[in-house]
Amino acid sequence: MTEWSGSKAFGGKKTKGQIYKIDSSGKVLTSIPITFGLNPTIIRRARSVNYKMHNPPGGYGSLAEFVNVGDEILSFDVYLSSKRVVSSQNKALKELYRQFGVMHELKQFEALTLPVADAFLKANGLYIPPPGIIFEYGKRAWKCKVQKLNIIEEEHNAELYPTRAKVSMTLITYIDSFSDITASVVNADNWSSFSEVPSGGSG
Repeated sequence: MTEWSGSKAFGGKKTKGQIYKIDSSGKVLTSIPITFGLNPTIIRRARSVNYKMHNPPGGYGSLAEFVNVGDEILSFDVYLSSKRVVSSQNKALKELYRQFGVMHELKQFEALTLPVADAFLKANGLYIPPPGIIFEYGKRAWKCKVQKLNIIEEEHNAELYPTRAKVSMTLITYIDSFSDITASVVNADNWSSFSEVPSGGSG
């Protein structure tokens, strides 16, 4: 994770968290991200420290030997509601939410769990990398693998399309930090130029 200048979508308005889907090479697939209507209020970050335990002969107790630090795990909840577009002046958008609720937003999140087509074409039946995303939260950004997606549909309209839902995401970071992430990189749709922070650095 590192600080960066944010995307053009922020402008002078309230900052919104966003997700960009990337291909197997790290290239952003679209300049139009998933933008949170309501930002997650809690971001959970966890990292495990792994040890190898030794029991010396004749000794009392055991000794711990440091092995490594595990990947950082990010998790958060995103709340979706069709009611947030009630005041919108966009009639087509209001009609979309009236008929189908937040179904199209849920489909966007579900698509994040699938590898992109190029991963299968390049794999040749061998290794297929997991689906990757860039999770942007203010001036911070993480390059992640999607570990888990959980959806709870809380309300439905007369046609039983969900009008309110909670999306819970669990992500695993690829690397701890990026160097010099800028909006120009996002706009160029090319994240493959990121370099790993030298050992001992932190985001």
